[in-house]
Amino acid sequence: MESISRLLGLFLFQPMRLLFYIPVLYCFLACSSQTDESDGEVSIDHSDNPVSMHHDATAQKVEVFINQQLFTEYRYAPEIKKPVLFPLVASDGTIMTRGYPLEPRPGEQTDHLHHVGHWMNHGVVNQVDFWATTSETKSTDEQIYGTVRHRELTEMSEGQEGSLAYLADWVSDRGDTLLVEQTRFVFKAEEDLRIFDRITTLEAQGEPVTFEDSKEGMMAVRVARFLEQPYDEPQELVGNDNKPMSQKVVDNEHVKGSYLNSEGLRGDAVWGKRAQWVTLASSKENRSYSITMMDHPQNVNYPTHWMARGYGLFAANPLGSTVYSEGKESLNLYLDPGESTTFIYRILLHQGDAITQQKLDEMYQHFVKSYE
Repeated sequence: MESISRLLGLFLFQPMRLLFYIPVLYCFLACSSQTDESDGEVSIDHSDNPVSMHHDATAQKVEVFINQQLFTEYRYAPEIKKPVLFPLVASDGTIMTRGYPLEPRPGEQTDHLHHVGHWMNHGVVNQVDFWATTSETKSTDEQIYGTVRHRELTEMSEGQEGSLAYLADWVSDRGDTLLVEQTRFVFKAEEDLRIFDRITTLEAQGEPVTFEDSKEGMMAVRVARFLEQPYDEPQELVGNDNKPMSQKVVDNEHVKGSYLNSEGLRGDAVWGKRAQWVTLASSKENRSYSITMMDHPQNVNYPTHWMARGYGLFAANPLGSTVYSEGKESLNLYLDPGESTTFIYRILLHQGDAITQQKLDEMYQHFVKSYE
């Protein structure tokens, strides 16, 4: 305040110097207005740089922020058995993914420990199960499990769009590295939308690799309880103590999800069908939410089959034709050593008025053109 008084005195007694000091006074007042007097820190406007990241190497995660609000975390701790994005958070802060088993919340289902946030792997790769592996699974002579091991981060960029890339190895419990994975995420936001694209290249290593036709795969999200479809069978849920309840119950009080695909099919009819995109919509506390996944024409076996389960598993699986087509189709994907295949997907989290099928078709075409 003493500095301001001194400047005002100069203006009163030396008016010719006014033109010189006006910019100085303006800058002083503007900078002061950005300061939080409670802690003395300067507030920074991120409107021109909405996507930011923070790498916590000790916790083995990268936090991704949209306008300083958490969107997701890339987690690569080895006990998870594959890299994941967890949680996924809508524009208003609502968590769209199940917390169990990493961060359980009351009322959630406790099935399938390997369903964590968003992930990508497959059930049968050279007879190795990468899909169902957890810290509790143990390989036997009959069943070998595998781990997708994070190797290194190769890119972290911020801006209007943010990019995060990594290398990982698909390793069997026998110690064989079957595939090297290169994945790049692109994060962005549009009003009430939170968007990320996943571009994953899988390259076979020292021996031929076969992705056998299996319904257990491939690009997946395990959604929050309110996004599930109502289900009449008793389920094991997380209790108020954040531990599994002793008895199974039927509780659909806040379960309001419903699927819709690009072909106009709804609900359980979406499961296994081919489609360009599928959306899962619900409501919570009188607000509408949805998660939409989009398949790209460059992907193998396009348009993909959808493993859209009412209990909360939402996945695109291009490599599971036999089960989904009731034996009418089959697909085994072969890669020779050094050969690779690339998958491109988009996932959108939306909060606000429901998105129409026509609008989703338009958004899908925009996605396709982004990677032509």
